[in-house]
Amino acid sequence: MNLTSSQYRYLCAIRSFIESRGHSPTTLELANMVGVSQPVAHRAIHVLADKGFLRLVGPRNAGRCIELVPDSMQKLNSCFTGHERIWFFSDHSCPLCAVLARIAR
Repeated sequence: MNLTSSQYRYLCAIRSFIESRGHSPTTLELANMVGVSQPVAHRAIHVLADKGFLRLVGPRNAGRCIELVPDSMQKLNSCFTGHERIWFFSDHSCPLCAVLARIAR
């Protein structure tokens, strides 16, 4: 998936923060780095996670719950429709969803 220039700016800010400090930024720290409000930074984090560039780990209210997804994994497809997110090497539909649909018939 392609990133907009704004999304790329967030991703670079998160990457540099993790490289320099060894842990992920909070949404407030990210907002201050990029110069936006905290809700805007929060939305950007979730968009990057939905696109597969970040992974959110830990409890939802954890301040430092961002993990970078390795570049090699970003090229894979992801699916988390009705089940945990899985990664697969196909341009077609999710193999787990296909199996679940066959079982349901």
